[in-house]
Amino acid sequence: MIIKTIFVSGISSAIFYFFNLIYQLIFSKIFSNFTIKDTNYLLFFSFIKALSSILLLLLLFKIKNISFLKNKNNDHLLSNINNMCKYGSIIFFIFFIIFLVIIKCNMDFFDSMIYSNDGININNFDKYTMKILIIVLLNVILEEFYFRFTLVKVLEEKYSEKVIALISAFSFGFIHSVDILSIISATIIGYFLAVTFLKTKRLVYSIFLHYIINVDSIIVLPIIKLFDPQEKLGENWIFLSFLIMFTIFFIIYILTKIIGTKYGKRNF
Repeated sequence: MIIKTIFVSGISSAIFYFFNLIYQLIFSKIFSNFTIKDTNYLLFFSFIKALSSILLLLLLFKIKNISFLKNKNNDHLLSNINNMCKYGSIIFFIFFIIFLVIIKCNMDFFDSMIYSNDGININNFDKYTMKILIIVLLNVILEEFYFRFTLVKVLEEKYSEKVIALISAFSFGFIHSVDILSIISATIIGYFLAVTFLKTKRLVYSIFLHYIINVDSIIVLPIIKLFDPQEKLGENWIFLSFLIMFTIFFIIYILTKIIGTKYGKRNF
């Protein structure tokens, strides 16, 4: 079953790779005057890419009845938030431990994933920050729509939820094959994002969690400033960022547990 799971994962990631390659070739021919350094180009490219990819997948797999927030039966908003925060806190805690060990043990073979040891000025916001955040969101939507929504819809009649989660995880890991840590990181993240979607049945929660994971360093900048008034964090930036996000998600998870226990599901 594991071999078959990895095989299906490889096929699904290859389809994603192939489609993006064809799309980029066509786009580069049509818009040959744009340069990769132009953030307006990146924003436009990401928007068209996400939109056209989603439309193509809808046409190819004939997926119907897309629902992002609509509740059905016992699909309560509170329980969905609880699930999202539960798996979010697990992800951030895992990566806090991983990066803490990597940094403290001086594992040089993971250098491509470690920020420079030079001081990071957390007040130095680039003027393109908002555009970058939007670009990231558009790409997150595309990846979630493919690796969670589409894969689940295509495979749900043939495989169990556990196998689907693994296929989604391995596929997600394969397309992030920059180095060993990238593959491991993306696979772990992909698994919990898949479980989040399978538990909530709503794509919006995996999209939100994925987006927070991708931009958590930017989100926690004001919080990090409280920890380091000198604005010099260096290598501590990574695992401190993960620690803060773990704390936030875990607190929200506990609060939703308390509220759910106290008032029950009838009000949600």
